[in-house]
Amino acid sequence: MANRRQIYHYYFDLQLIELTLILQHYNSRIKPFAIIMVKELISAKVYTIIKTKNMNMKILNSKLCMSLTMVGLLFVSCNDNETIEMITAESLTEEEVITLIESDVVSDEMDNLIDDFLYGEIEIAGKTEDSSKDETQNRGRIPDCAVKTVIEEGNLKTVIIDFGEGCEGRNENILSGKVIITYEKNEELMSITISKTFEDFFFNDIEVTGEKNIVRKRENDNGKPESTTTMNITHTWPDGEFNSKVGFKTREWAEGSETKPWSDNIFLISGEWTNNLKNGDVYSSIIIEELRRELVCKFMVSGIIEISKPEVSCILNFGDGFCDDKATLTNSDGEEKEITIKRRNRK
Repeated sequence: MANRRQIYHYYFDLQLIELTLILQHYNSRIKPFAIIMVKELISAKVYTIIKTKNMNMKILNSKLCMSLTMVGLLFVSCNDNETIEMITAESLTEEEVITLIESDVVSDEMDNLIDDFLYGEIEIAGKTEDSSKDETQNRGRIPDCAVKTVIEEGNLKTVIIDFGEGCEGRNENILSGKVIITYEKNEELMSITISKTFEDFFFNDIEVTGEKNIVRKRENDNGKPESTTTMNITHTWPDGEFNSKVGFKTREWAEGSETKPWSDNIFLISGEWTNNLKNGDVYSSIIIEELRRELVCKFMVSGIIEISKPEVSCILNFGDGFCDDKATLTNSDGEEKEITIKRRNRK
């Protein structure tokens, strides 16, 4: 004849079988490992009861029923359209990635603008005689329709670049409003700190607000001009979506700094920053392989960014040097998808 302990274990096993059937019937999306975790939880509670001296069937039943009731409320209350956060992780969508890419494009194009300004105003690098013959190329990426106003107070210099109500730059981007650049003049310094702010400024239809502070070196360890930008800016789309970016980027002017034509300029970019979107999601972006930007191409031609938010990450690869609008998105499961770099949907 079986002893009392064997009877209780037999009863417990039957209850676990019943629990498994219930969970699988009402929650087909629940992964097996979650059911195993629930079993282990209840098993631990029942084992503790068995260890007590005055255990009886009524106590076992009540404890087990309480556990079953709590588990039932936890799982059955979730309908088929809800996400169970403790079991399945949300994936980054292509639209989310496109939003972050477009925000990065705006930042990058504005950094190009400032690099051209620094080239002309601060004369960081020397210039060849041949490159000075074409005055249209000497203006770099600052369009002719922009009006530049210079205000000097002692060694402090403020430059206002006014794009008016609409001024077309390179890559068919429409700029409007003002960019205000402030720095201290000192031609003997090996580095200079520049502040950049915006006034009613729009890049295409995206409003840009906030501030960037730039430390510009005449030469880095590679003998190249380099800018490190600390940013706290917000990009706002017409539909109300926004991305608040906080972090830093370092841009090495790898090629073209010794000539005036913009077409031979190549930049290598590193850095990391956070992205805060309207829905409250916070994404981290880290450049794990330097981005290469050739100004003859409107897209990044190579480099890798890791984009992540809690429990979810993906890798964005811009390719191996070919100029196109394609990038490869790899999720945390190793699944790859080719995406087209474009503007996000304006809903």
